Amino acid sequence: MKRSTMKKSLVSVDGSYTNESVLKALDEKVVIIGRVRKDCKLHQTPTLTQNGKVGRNRVYGTALPTQECIQSI
Repeated sequence: MKRSTMKKSLVSVDGSYTNESVLKALDEKVVIIGRVRKDCKLHQTPTLTQNGKVGRNRVYGTALPTQECIQSI
């Protein structure tokens, strides 16, 4: 495996760039650090649905821990 394929980019942004359109457009190799609202709900990327299932594809994955949950640890 080439060394260049293993590198990740770390980007620090203003809070106005921590929105859905920017975060969904990021490559997997990019790690973004930015301020978000206190009451935001973060979710993992949804898993792909299996063929033959009825209904819409999932929009949200499983919920990530909230700020209060992390601070209580």
